[in-house]
Amino acid sequence: MILKNAKYNLQTREITETEAWDILGGVLDCCRRHGIAEVALIYGYDWSVGDKSWADQPVSLADVHDHIKAEEERERGCLGNDDLYIQINGEVQVLFCHHSEVHLQYDQDDLPFAQELRSLLVEKVGLKR
Repeated sequence: MILKNAKYNLQTREITETEAWDILGGVLDCCRRHGIAEVALIYGYDWSVGDKSWADQPVSLADVHDHIKAEEERERGCLGNDDLYIQINGEVQVLFCHHSEVHLQYDQDDLPFAQELRSLLVEKVGLKR
Protein backbone atom coordinates (compact mmCIF):
# COMPACT_ATOMS: atom_id res chain seq x y z
CA MET A 1 0.00 0.00 0.00
CA ILE A 2 1.37 3.38 -0.99
CA LEU A 3 2.36 5.63 1.91
CA LYS A 4 0.37 8.84 1.67
CA ASN A 5 0.90 12.09 3.53
CA ALA A 6 4.21 10.97 5.00
CA LYS A 7 5.73 13.45 7.44
CA TYR A 8 8.97 13.51 5.44
CA ASN A 9 8.91 13.67 1.64
CA LEU A 10 12.36 14.37 0.26
CA GLN A 11 12.78 14.79 -3.47
CA THR A 12 15.83 14.73 -5.73
CA ARG A 13 16.55 16.80 -8.78
CA GLU A 14 15.67 15.22 -12.10
CA ILE A 15 17.81 12.17 -12.75
CA THR A 16 18.93 10.19 -15.77
CA GLU A 17 18.11 6.54 -16.39
CA THR A 18 21.71 5.63 -15.51
CA GLU A 19 21.40 7.50 -12.21
CA ALA A 20 18.09 5.74 -11.51
CA TRP A 21 19.75 2.31 -11.78
CA ASP A 22 22.66 3.51 -9.64
CA ILE A 23 20.27 4.80 -6.97
CA LEU A 24 18.30 1.54 -7.08
CA GLY A 25 21.55 -0.35 -6.46
CA GLY A 26 22.28 1.89 -3.47
CA VAL A 27 18.78 1.37 -2.06
CA LEU A 28 19.13 -2.40 -2.39
CA ASP A 29 22.59 -2.33 -0.75
CA CYS A 30 21.15 -0.31 2.12
CA CYS A 31 18.36 -2.86 2.53
CA ARG A 32 20.91 -5.68 2.68
CA ARG A 33 22.93 -3.88 5.36
CA HIS A 34 19.77 -3.54 7.45
CA GLY A 35 18.78 -7.19 7.07
CA ILE A 36 15.75 -6.54 4.86
CA ALA A 37 14.95 -9.63 2.80
CA GLU A 38 11.79 -8.54 0.95
CA VAL A 39 10.20 -5.36 -0.35
CA ALA A 40 6.94 -4.56 -2.10
CA LEU A 41 7.08 -3.15 -5.61
CA ILE A 42 4.16 -1.09 -6.85
CA TYR A 43 4.15 -0.28 -10.56
CA GLY A 44 2.16 2.71 -11.79
CA TYR A 45 -0.08 2.62 -14.88
CA ASP A 46 2.70 3.72 -17.21
CA TRP A 47 4.34 0.33 -16.70
CA SER A 48 1.54 -1.42 -18.62
CA VAL A 49 1.48 -4.40 -16.25
CA GLY A 50 -2.30 -4.79 -16.47
CA ASP A 51 -4.10 -5.72 -13.27
CA LYS A 52 -0.79 -5.59 -11.39
CA SER A 53 -0.74 -1.79 -11.73
CA TRP A 54 -0.95 -0.12 -8.33
CA ALA A 55 -0.91 -3.53 -6.60
CA ASP A 56 1.66 -4.50 -3.96
CA GLN A 57 3.96 -7.18 -5.34
CA PRO A 58 6.17 -8.72 -2.65
CA VAL A 59 9.59 -9.39 -4.15
CA SER A 60 12.66 -10.93 -2.58
CA LEU A 61 15.40 -8.32 -2.26
CA ALA A 62 17.70 -10.57 -4.29
CA ASP A 63 15.21 -10.48 -7.20
CA VAL A 64 14.27 -6.77 -7.28
CA HIS A 65 16.80 -5.65 -9.90
CA ASP A 66 15.96 -8.52 -12.26
CA HIS A 67 12.21 -8.09 -11.69
CA ILE A 68 12.34 -4.43 -12.77
CA LYS A 69 14.76 -5.15 -15.64
CA ALA A 70 12.44 -7.89 -16.95
CA GLU A 71 9.48 -5.47 -17.03
CA GLU A 72 11.62 -2.93 -18.89
CA GLU A 73 12.75 -5.54 -21.42
CA ARG A 74 9.09 -6.35 -22.11
CA GLU A 75 8.77 -2.63 -22.91
CA ARG A 76 6.32 -2.13 -20.09
CA GLY A 77 8.00 0.87 -18.52
CA CYS A 78 11.27 2.55 -17.69
CA LEU A 79 12.93 3.03 -14.30
CA GLY A 80 13.30 6.75 -13.70
CA ASN A 81 10.59 7.70 -16.20
CA ASP A 82 7.54 5.80 -14.95
CA ASP A 83 6.16 5.54 -11.40
CA LEU A 84 7.66 2.71 -9.40
CA TYR A 85 7.25 2.55 -5.63
CA ILE A 86 9.46 0.46 -3.40
CA GLN A 87 7.87 -0.15 0.00
CA ILE A 88 10.31 -1.15 2.72
CA ASN A 89 8.99 -2.64 5.97
CA GLY A 90 5.87 -0.49 5.67
CA GLU A 91 7.90 2.41 7.13
CA VAL A 92 9.85 3.80 4.20
CA GLN A 93 8.91 4.35 0.57
CA VAL A 94 11.18 5.15 -2.35
CA LEU A 95 9.38 6.41 -5.44
CA PHE A 96 11.05 6.55 -8.83
CA CYS A 97 8.69 9.16 -10.21
CA HIS A 98 7.41 9.77 -13.75
CA HIS A 99 8.89 13.28 -13.44
CA SER A 100 12.36 11.64 -13.41
CA GLU A 101 12.88 12.32 -9.71
CA VAL A 102 13.24 10.10 -6.69
CA HIS A 103 11.09 10.68 -3.60
CA LEU A 104 11.98 9.31 -0.18
CA GLN A 105 8.99 9.19 2.16
CA TYR A 106 8.79 8.19 5.80
CA ASP A 107 7.20 9.30 9.08
CA GLN A 108 9.82 8.63 11.76
CA ASP A 109 12.92 10.83 11.72
CA ASP A 110 14.80 8.47 14.04
CA LEU A 111 14.86 5.50 11.65
CA PRO A 112 18.52 4.74 10.88
CA PHE A 113 17.46 3.10 7.62
CA ALA A 114 15.62 6.22 6.42
CA GLN A 115 18.55 8.42 7.40
CA GLU A 116 20.96 6.21 5.48
CA LEU A 117 18.74 6.42 2.39
CA ARG A 118 18.57 10.20 2.75
CA SER A 119 22.38 10.37 2.87
CA LEU A 120 22.58 8.11 -0.18
CA LEU A 121 20.33 10.42 -2.22
CA VAL A 122 22.22 13.53 -1.12
CA GLU A 123 25.53 11.90 -2.05
CA LYS A 124 24.40 10.46 -5.39
CA VAL A 125 22.29 13.26 -6.87
CA GLY A 126 21.32 15.84 -4.26
CA LEU A 127 17.95 16.95 -3.02
CA LYS A 128 15.70 19.46 -4.74
CA ARG A 129 15.46 22.73 -2.89
